[in-house]
Amino acid sequence: MNQAWLQTDRALETLRTPACLLLNEKKEFEAYGYEAEQAYGQLVKDGKQNRCFYFRRFRHKLLGVEDLRLNSHITEENGKTMPALKVFSMSFRYLKSQLLNELCLHGLDIPVDDFRWVITVAGFSDDRTKQFIRRAAEKAGLPRRQIILCLEPEAASLFCQNLPSNAFSEKIPILKAGAKYALADIGGGLTDIVMHEKKRDSIREVSRGVGAKLGGGSVDNIFLQFLYKLLGDKIAEDFVNLHRKDFLALMRDFENQKRNVTPLTTTYIELKAPTCLQVLCQKAQYNDNLANVIFRSVYKGRVKLSSNKLRIDAVVSNEFFRATTVEMTKIIAHSLTSLKTARDVPYLVLTGGFAESPAVQEFMNQELVGKTQIKQVIVPPDSDIAVLKGAVIYGNNPAGISSRVLRNTVGLRIARLFNPEMHPPDKKTVLANGTEYILDIFSPFLTIGTRVPTAFVSHQSLTTTEPNQKKVEIDIYSSLGLSHNFVSDEGCSQLGKIDYPIPGPSEEPRPVFVDVVLGDTEITVIVIDKKTQLQTKYYFPPLKDK
Repeated sequence: MNQAWLQTDRALETLRTPACLLLNEKKEFEAYGYEAEQAYGQLVKDGKQNRCFYFRRFRHKLLGVEDLRLNSHITEENGKTMPALKVFSMSFRYLKSQLLNELCLHGLDIPVDDFRWVITVAGFSDDRTKQFIRRAAEKAGLPRRQIILCLEPEAASLFCQNLPSNAFSEKIPILKAGAKYALADIGGGLTDIVMHEKKRDSIREVSRGVGAKLGGGSVDNIFLQFLYKLLGDKIAEDFVNLHRKDFLALMRDFENQKRNVTPLTTTYIELKAPTCLQVLCQKAQYNDNLANVIFRSVYKGRVKLSSNKLRIDAVVSNEFFRATTVEMTKIIAHSLTSLKTARDVPYLVLTGGFAESPAVQEFMNQELVGKTQIKQVIVPPDSDIAVLKGAVIYGNNPAGISSRVLRNTVGLRIARLFNPEMHPPDKKTVLANGTEYILDIFSPFLTIGTRVPTAFVSHQSLTTTEPNQKKVEIDIYSSLGLSHNFVSDEGCSQLGKIDYPIPGPSEEPRPVFVDVVLGDTEITVIVIDKKTQLQTKYYFPPLKDK
């Protein structure tokens, strides 16, 4: 069951709503999604936007954050910061309550423990980001055992493989067993790419995916750069910062109009010119007017002011898309050619809201078909909600993805008795009992680029090194390299550490079995004390509080 979200400014209903959160000055919840956008617009109109906290399209702001912690902050539209954990957990809590309320309206009272809660994350999210999302969901009241994370391009791929049988599905070659294809999920903020092979009843990854913060929102950024070139820095700066309501209205107008841009567009796109631009031109150019400012710009003849509307010709409007799409195609082309396992992939599937743009589709064809091994670019129906529907499919059958390719070399820091014939002398450590050890050997589970079945378990064991030892440190390291001798080697970094408390410490050495589950969307570690057979499960890596 999925309610339709109402886009108020266009009176349209969609199955998705943007990740926009509005809080009042006390940091209390006010609105989410389209309602948050609308309410914030009214606050801007009233000049009260600095009294609130407005987080716009924040879902992927954690990507690339180094040393992400539970107390990490993110910045809202007006420059104020808040703990990211609170922003995400309040959003999850709202979405959870919306679902439960909707079910109640239909006479259904279902406990939260009876659901499997599927949360989608970018395919190239690092492990810390995934665990942050999980912790935020748990803080919102979602049961830990019922949460599963789903990679967005994998969800889109499952959606494509489960298309209903019709004239379209019968024509696309990726549904045949053995077919290999690249899938690029291109939404508002990300380009997320996977390489898959269709098996009889599942999908397996054939080459590790890549991604970048590049999507439909990049077109909006290019349009903003266009405004600066059109109006000049001074006028554009005042327009953006001092007339925020009018600026946001122009950006919404552009968002609506850009959907009509196609490679064959020969007519102008028209945007209502805010009245404040005339006033700003008079102030900045000594009683000049907007038409003259445009005429003197680099867009002379390409952009005109007519009946209080900016008329932008097709050459300029197509360039808004071309610049972004060219960058996307470079990423896709590089992923297809840089790895041997991807060089026999002949098809490219596009999903996400940006994929529905005819201009994007045409530019992708121009840049990839014939210039790379890609023979056909495929855009399935409902591509804008492919991740949403695919996540439901994954939630019902996670085994639909049968194997994944490791993005990193992952392994344990282990201790070994020091051997002067094998080990560098500067690595030697002498314990209290006089025993010589080397404590920072890197013992990899599997190396980068290895294809592993989902739920693959690497069995490891550690043993206490001192009598009555109270804990065992389980240090997991990762690297983009194939091999390292020591965790201190360049390029090898700590992914996380578990301080496992030994149940009832004793004099004798205490073996501890460490089962590391790889190949899933998250790393999980199961620690078993041999003596007591006690088991403890950890979602990895544990995040630092501060």
